[in-house]
Amino acid sequence: MVGSGKGGVGKSTVALNLAFALNRRAPGRVGLLDADLHGPNIPRMLGITHDTWTHAWTMARPGSPKMIQPTVARGLKVVSAGTFLGEDQAMGMDGMTLRLFIRHLALDVEWGDLDFLVIDLPPGTAETDRALAEALVITGAIVVVTPQELAHLDARKAIAMLRRLQVPIIGALENMSWIACPACGERVALFPPVPTARSIWNDVKCLASLPLIPALASVRSDATTDLETDALFDDLAARLSAAR
Repeated sequence: MVGSGKGGVGKSTVALNLAFALNRRAPGRVGLLDADLHGPNIPRMLGITHDTWTHAWTMARPGSPKMIQPTVARGLKVVSAGTFLGEDQAMGMDGMTLRLFIRHLALDVEWGDLDFLVIDLPPGTAETDRALAEALVITGAIVVVTPQELAHLDARKAIAMLRRLQVPIIGALENMSWIACPACGERVALFPPVPTARSIWNDVKCLASLPLIPALASVRSDATTDLETDALFDDLAARLSAAR
């Protein structure tokens, strides 16, 4: 699970790049579940678009010929509400239906043999996280945070919720920690330091710190690959593989 408790911290970017790194180690054996039903971004980030609105959806039973077929994009097996909904279509559903639908997207899928399934969680600490934790055996969670006091506050809520669900927390990754000055290359901090008493680093391990890299906002293009970032995610993927 890759979560944050907050939107806008780059959680989907982290989940996608982690899936790419794992797939470099186990080609064709990595799945990516976009569990954000209300704002699925993974399809767009992979260049997958669906213009037609979906007005009805029947959930197939396990073993049914109508089970979901993952979309294969850049070697990843991807499942997302965004591959069924129109790109500008909102999904409105009650809590019970949401729980059923997210279980459907996770379980009623012909994933094949996977070594890893990366789950991109939605912002907040709502029904989706609980439904997935009850439906699947989750081996670990990575929390994404930015160096802002409010981001750390929301991340602390996410950490508390994951622990209540008995999901092991591998650690946290700090995104947008700094930016390289385009003139001199020096690191420039983007935000003031988070007060120690409000920081999640008192409670979880820092796995890595990522700079703000504008190119990562357009991962559809191979030209945006950042070698330093790839190396960071490759190292993280190696640690996850060893732990598994």
